[in-house]
Formats: sequence, C-alpha cells, structure tokens
Amino acid sequence: MQPVGGPSTLQPSRGAVTQTIFARVGASFAGASGRNATLREASFGAAASARVGGLVVVLVAFGALTAFLAASLNIWQDEWYSLRTTSHGFAFAWRSALGFEALPPLYPLLLEAWRTLDGSVWFARWFSILCVAGAVVCAWSFAARHLRATSPAVVAAALAFNPFAIYAAVEIRLYALALLFSAGLILTYFDGFIAAAPSRFARVAFVFCALGVLYTQYYPALLLAGAAAALLLLHDRRALRNYGIAVACVVVGALPVLAFLPAQMGGARTLAMSTRPDIVSPVETALSFALPHGWLSNWWGYPTNGVYDAALLATVGVAIATRPRLTRANLTLGAIAVTLVACFALVPLVLHEKMIFPRHGVALLIPSVLAVFAVLDAAPQPRLRHIALATYVSLYAILTALTLWSTYHALAKSGDFRRAAAYLDAHASAEQTIFVFDPEMVGPLRFYYHGPARIVALPQAMNFTRFNPPSFTFTSAAQAAVKLGAVAPGRTIFLYRGDVCNQRGDAFGCRFLDAEVTRDYRVLTARPLYSASIQELLRRGDATRSRARHRKLLVERLLPRDRSHAR
Repeated sequence: MQPVGGPSTLQPSRGAVTQTIFARVGASFAGASGRNATLREASFGAAASARVGGLVVVLVAFGALTAFLAASLNIWQDEWYSLRTTSHGFAFAWRSALGFEALPPLYPLLLEAWRTLDGSVWFARWFSILCVAGAVVCAWSFAARHLRATSPAVVAAALAFNPFAIYAAVEIRLYALALLFSAGLILTYFDGFIAAAPSRFARVAFVFCALGVLYTQYYPALLLAGAAAALLLLHDRRALRNYGIAVACVVVGALPVLAFLPAQMGGARTLAMSTRPDIVSPVETALSFALPHGWLSNWWGYPTNGVYDAALLATVGVAIATRPRLTRANLTLGAIAVTLVACFALVPLVLHEKMIFPRHGVALLIPSVLAVFAVLDAAPQPRLRHIALATYVSLYAILTALTLWSTYHALAKSGDFRRAAAYLDAHASAEQTIFVFDPEMVGPLRFYYHGPARIVALPQAMNFTRFNPPSFTFTSAAQAAVKLGAVAPGRTIFLYRGDVCNQRGDAFGCRFLDAEVTRDYRVLTARPLYSASIQELLRRGDATRSRARHRKLLVERLLPRDRSHAR
C-alpha cells in the first residue's frame, strides 16, 4: 500500500497517462457515452497502451530502413518531375500539376511548402516517409479496434514493410500521401458508419479524408464506391443515409478539382499507347499487395506470377470454405476489397486506358492486406485461427524480405542515374555528345551529371506544356540515323538508354534505334547499369580513319622528330 502523498497520488504514471490518452481518443471516434461507454474506454485504453510498444518498434525499424534507402537511392524521371514542379514557387507548382503532370494539386503544393525548409532529395523523401508512417498508425488503430485475435503490431508491420509501402516512402511522388488519406478514409469510415455507436466527429473526418484523396490522386476515390457497396450489403439504411450526406459534401468540396478532370483524362489517354484494356492487372495488383511476390518477376519474369496467383486464390477459397464467423467489420472489409478490384477492372474499359503500373492502384494496398487478416481473424476455431495467422505472417515476412532484397540490393532506382553520371563525368569530354533515349531520362541525368559534354534527347526534347509519350517514339531507322549522325566525323558518341524497351516492348520504336546502331556503329565500350546502359559508339566509316589516325599518332610518339636537326 502506497503511503499518503506518495508517487501514486501525487502524479499519474506514464502508463496511466498513455492509457488515458488512448481512452479519450477512442471515445472521440467511437461516440460512446454513459457508464458502458466508460468501461469501453477503459478497456480500449488499456489494450492500446499495452500494444503501443509494438507500434513504436515497427515505426522505428521502418524509419531506419527508409531513411537509409532515401539517402542511398538515385532519383528517377518521375521524381525529377516532382522536383521540377516544386522548384519555382507555388504558382508554378499549381500550373505544372494541373497541366503537364495532369495531377490534382494538393501534393505538389504541400511538397513545395515542405521543400522551403530544405531543398535536398533526402529531405523531400522524408515527407513521403512520414505520410506512410501515418498510414501505418491508422492501420494499427484499425486492427486494435476491429480485429479480435490479431495483434495490431503484426498488422502495422505487414503494412509498414510491404514492398509497395517502402516504395511509396522513398518516392518523391504523391503515392505516400494518397496512402495516408486512404488509410484515414477507411478508419473514419468504420468509426463513422460501421461502428455500433457511430461518431459524428468521425463522419466529418471522413469527409476531409475523402477530399484529401480527391485532391491528391483520382484513383483512390474508388474507395467511396467500395464503401457504398459494403453498406448496401449490410442493409443499414441509417448508415446509408448518413453516408449519402457525407458523399454529397465531398462532391461539393471537390468541384474545383473535378472541373479539371476531363481535360486531364483526355491527355492521360496517350499513356495507354493504344493497348487493349487489361482487366487482370487490378487482381494481380491486389494479390501482390496481399502476399508480395515481386521477387518472382524480378528473378524469373512475369509468367511465374500466374501460378502464384492461382495458389493464393485457392488458399483464400479454402479459408472461406471453412465457414468463418464473419463480423460486421469482416464483411465490410471484404466487400470494400472486392468492389475496389471490380472498379479498377472497369475503369480501363470505360476510359480505354490500361492501368499500367501497380502504383496507380495504391488504394488497393490497405484493403487487400486488411481483408486477408479479417478472413483469417474470423476462423471458427482458435487453434485453426492461430495456425492460419502464423502461416500467413511467416510467408508474408519471407516473401517480403525476398522482394525487398531483389528490388534494392543494387541500391539504385530505375535508370541508375547517379552511377551513370559518375561514369560519364570520368569518360566523356567536351567534344563528345551524350545521346539519351528516351527523352524522360534527360532530366534526372542532368540532375547528377556536371561534365562538359553536350546532352541530346532522342528522338527529340520533351515539351513540358503537355506530357505526350508518342513524341518519344522513333518512326524509322532513317530518323535515328539523322539524329545520331549530327556530330562531327571521327568523334565517338555516348548512348545512354533506359529500360523503356524492356518495360513497353517496341512502343517507342526501339527496333529502329537498334537497327541503326547495329548497322552503322561500332560499340567501343559498354557499361551496364541498373535498368539502363551506356555505350560508346563510333560510326563504322569513321572507325577506319580513326584507326589510321591512331597509328600515326603512335608512330609520332615512338619516333619523335629531332627538331634541332630539322633546322
């Protein structure tokens, strides 16, 4: 028993303070009141304070990994666009976002403000790191409230170290901010519409999160459709009415940015390069988020993903066949995930545009991961649930480690521009020309290269008024010959090539450039890089003259003239 006036009566312990804080936060979102509410607050606060240590460990490990990668990785073309957009003031950031980049303006404006503190690449990436960390906290909070048998720290770790979350954290692009708003949208949606005691404060926060999504990236707004489908499944008329009011507020608030959408989408269709709509990619993206398998495509190529996806779907089917005891939260998560995948599959059919890369499906990440945990959490028998969770978490950890290693072991991003610039600084002289294919690669290469050689984009320089990928395309070998031949005879040239030909096949006329190099040039040196290469080339007709000139210079060096005798 503590004496009167002892520590326990003079001031609360740190654990009690933490417990009280989490209890009040839980009450504000849960909208609880009365004696029962007080008991729920105390229960939630005790559980949260007991588990917050796991969250801290996850965030510290996440911060250490991403800070190291942020300092080690080069920028690539998309990041260079962000740096360019946010280097000339807020007005330029606004115009560039709505014009050339065809994006909502919130992320560029926030990044412009962030970079006024420090203009370095490392500091710019810290904005993304903090956004992903915020999303991890939201996922942890969701698991603490709505998953009965799964440790919130495990869910937080699964999201924090998901390869796409790491990618978003070390990327100077909008994906991390979109992930943060998506996480906040899901959390406030559950507290404002799904919880047994819905919170008005959570509904207001939901509106702001939805507006944040729309002003950051358009695709995550499809979460609103998934949320509506879940409420229809639950047949909750009151929640549907409140949700309709909230969405109406979102639409009104989003009218300024939606006014720019038709023009932006009209320009964005050129990204599809006339490809057929791909309804498989959203399913593939969701499955890769639920259980990372990027290491398969990194090491053995994309065809192996089909076998993996079939096995994963079969496993989920078996889990569902066990008749799990689904709660209101479990059903809602499943409905959101399935509806979101269906929406992403329908968007290309409506817009005639292919969803090219998984980063366009950032909104799928949190629903995909949480949906798997929800299914496993609903297993009918505790022993079965523990085995299933342990198996999934173990596989997830192993495959995530393999994917992260295969992606970052070279400590370089696409283009490897830092090493490319160092090589060219050491080997390219002022008389030589560095040709760069495709034009998107010129910006990040110039960011690192400070040598005297001239840099020329192939087939032509970019127009920053409007992003226009067809202008990056060679239409004939003759065009490539004219571009490469515009140098003085006898001089070698450097050809820097990115990975666009491997990513998009012959979409940019790669075969014409290959044909011209093979037919008319000798490769003197070749420097392989990460997702790129540098070749030093000499025109074949100039090669003979160059060898003769080299022999003449060698003879003059070996047999120097006796200038005194010549006089």
